[in-house]
Amino acid sequence: PNVRIMESEVEDVPWKDDLVTASPAIVDGHMQTPTGLGWGADINEEVARAHPWQKGKQAI
Repeated sequence: PNVRIMESEVEDVPWKDDLVTASPAIVDGHMQTPTGLGWGADINEEVARAHPWQKGKQAI
């Protein structure tokens, strides 16, 4: 394909999974439906504060 994968970022930061309380599970190439409310995860604000956005840096 001539397009970038849009549903799952491949160039992530190493602390990405710590940023949310639950990461999406991929089983046999399929994302599992979250069991929590809404998106199935909450933001870990402590981790977010530890990694503020900086101009010129790639954002998640």
